[in-house]
Amino acid sequence: MKKVSAEEIEKLFEFTRNHYVEYYDLQIELVDHLACAIEEKWEKDDTISFEKALKDVFAEFGIFGFSELVDERRKKIERKYFKLIKKCYWEHLQKKEYLGLMILYMLVQFGLALFAPKITFIVSVVLIYSLMLAQFVRLKINYKKKQKEIGYKLILVDVIYKNYYFVTSSLSIVNFLLQCYLMMDYKILYLNIILAITLPLIYLVIYIICYFLPNKTDKILDSFSPEYKLIKG
Repeated sequence: MKKVSAEEIEKLFEFTRNHYVEYYDLQIELVDHLACAIEEKWEKDDTISFEKALKDVFAEFGIFGFSELVDERRKKIERKYFKLIKKCYWEHLQKKEYLGLMILYMLVQFGLALFAPKITFIVSVVLIYSLMLAQFVRLKINYKKKQKEIGYKLILVDVIYKNYYFVTSSLSIVNFLLQCYLMMDYKILYLNIILAITLPLIYLVIYIICYFLPNKTDKILDSFSPEYKLIKG
C-alpha cells in the first residue's frame, strides 16, 4: 500500500497553514489525520494522485474547512484548563497561610473602613485596577517570551497567557460596587465590607492565573498536549 512520503507530509503542513490553522499542535494532529485518510483512499485505489486524495479528504470537513475543528479544540482545552484553575484555587484556599493572609486583609480593610470609609473604598478600587493593568502588560510580555522560547504557536499557551476573560470577569464585581458607590454614597461602609470579603478572593484568582499556573507552563503542556513532547523532541 502506498504511504505518504516525507515531502508530502511537508505539503500537508503547508496546506493546514494556508487554511488558517496557526497552531502547530493542531497542525500535527490534522496532518496525521489527513495522511491516514489519504492512505485509506490509496488502499482502495492507489492510482489516485496525492493532490486529488487531499482535495477529497478536505471536502469531508465541509464548507467551513478546519475552522470548526480549531474552535472545538480550543473550547475543549479551555474547559480543561478552567477545571485546573478551579482545582488550584480550592487547593490554595485550603492552605493555612493563604487563608490567614485573606482573613488578615479582610480585618485590615474593615478596620480602615470604620475610620475612613470613602478613602478606603477609593484606594481599594484604584489598587485592583492598577493590579489588573499591570497583569495585562505582564502576561502579554511573558506570552511573547514563551512563544519565542518554544518556537511555535500552541493553543494551550494562548489559553494560559491570554486569560483576560477570567481576569475581567472578576473585575465585573468591582465595577458593580463602584457604580453602587456613585449612586448610593450613604452605603459606603457596606460596600467596604463587601470589598473586604470579595477582594481577597479576587486577588487569589489573579495570583493563580497570572503567576502560579504560567510558571508551570511546561508541566501543563506535557500533561495536556502529547504533541508538545514531539515538538520538544
